[in-house]
Amino acid sequence: ASCLVGSEMCIRDRYGSDYYTVNLSEGSDVKYANGQILSGVSATTLSGASKLETDTQANLGSLVTFNRQDDEARSQLTLTGDGDLTLATNLTGDGLTILDAGQDDGTNAQISLDSGVDLSNYSGWIRLQDGTMMLDSAAAGKLNTSENNIYTGLSLGSGSSLVVNDTTGAQTIENFGWSTASTGGVLDLTGFTFTDSDTAALKVNSIQWGYTNTIKLDLSDFTHDAEVQTGNIFALSS
Repeated sequence: ASCLVGSEMCIRDRYGSDYYTVNLSEGSDVKYANGQILSGVSATTLSGASKLETDTQANLGSLVTFNRQDDEARSQLTLTGDGDLTLATNLTGDGLTILDAGQDDGTNAQISLDSGVDLSNYSGWIRLQDGTMMLDSAAAGKLNTSENNIYTGLSLGSGSSLVVNDTTGAQTIENFGWSTASTGGVLDLTGFTFTDSDTAALKVNSIQWGYTNTIKLDLSDFTHDAEVQTGNIFALSS
């Protein structure tokens, strides 16, 4: 086994000489250089409010485990890109995973969940950042898949948007919200047709309010008896 000072980051043999695990603990804050810099990683474990950032999921192995004790801050994994970004690494435990597509210039880089990714034992949050996700039934199913009443939360960070429209159809997820660490993103419902007062584009069981909470609607879908101020659709508060 090889460890940095203070056991903040350890590389431990587990499967012989060909494969190993990477363990970050005690508040480690590690950013891998661009590209694949590690080979033979089987898994990664984050604990003790550690942080890890990479633009290459191959550096992580097939599974990232978040070990969170009681009320300590969540460990954080940031996956970055410069365009479309797809989460393909399995997650388990309770942590924060940031999917940062790296484009906040209106080019609408797409963020998605791979069809094979397993989130069924991940009770943490996925935060979108600088990109757009289409919340279709496949994505909602990944967030809601659980055999032990464990669900994955979805939050909107800076420069992000979550789209629910007539193509995706109305969706239900357990936990939803906006980032409390930075300016939140946009829940974009402009392409969803509200057929009556009982129609819901997105149903959630719990909601987390952030610093800014923005929902975009097509006002032509609604009849208004009161004046609507320019630039303000809803005023949301906790």
